Amino acid sequence: MNSILSVLLILALPVVVVAQDAQGLMDKVNNRYVGDDALSEVTLEYTSKSGSSKEYQLRIWNIEESAGNKTLLKYTAPNFMRGSGVLVHGEDKQETLQWLYLSQAAKKEARKISSSERGRPLFGTDIFYVDIEAKATEDFTYQQLRDEVLDGIATAVVQAVPNKSDYPYERTISWVDPERLLELKVEYYQDGKLLKTLTAEQTEQIEGVWTVTRSKVVSVKQGSSTVMNIDKIDYNLGLQVDQFSFKALTAREI
Repeated sequence: MNSILSVLLILALPVVVVAQDAQGLMDKVNNRYVGDDALSEVTLEYTSKSGSSKEYQLRIWNIEESAGNKTLLKYTAPNFMRGSGVLVHGEDKQETLQWLYLSQAAKKEARKISSSERGRPLFGTDIFYVDIEAKATEDFTYQQLRDEVLDGIATAVVQAVPNKSDYPYERTISWVDPERLLELKVEYYQDGKLLKTLTAEQTEQIEGVWTVTRSKVVSVKQGSSTVMNIDKIDYNLGLQVDQFSFKALTAREI
């Protein structure tokens, strides 16, 4: 092997290793064990740029199965939101489907959320519809940018670029704890600009599962913020797949 070729291979090697490590790390993050199912009681606190605030309470059911995952989100407060919700069906290697139900709407039906709506705010918060979907590793190309200590924790800073043009974010940058497989901070970009930042403010190990129990989204574009508190969460309750249905989404009782 000539010397020039040897040098080129040596220079190229770290890039290949970093890309491979990043893809492998994020595959572990995206597929880490979070229980076979879970039910959480959640409070969302939204604060606008002017300082006015709103509080929402909801329940979120999740189930993991070999064919994919499903999520049912139902609002319990305030009263005008009670019963409204979102149903998410994520099937393996297929498009994730979402349906929206508004309890106060004249037409008591769930409607499908189009792909163009996935980048819209969830009920007036800084959380988008796409943010409640599970991520499939193969839908992104990952690159480790650097290692960085964040709040005393050694993290890998990883960039994710979507492989599909209709994804609402053009890229994200995550600060990943490789030990607990948690994203402790995420920056979301649109049109070359920072759109918003998600920070995990509190983590706990609950029933053996590392759980982000308090997180905060700050919208750079809107000047608003949304704090998500998990007030209670239970894992492995024995939930059934048929509980994640249109009937459950549109049910009056929660």
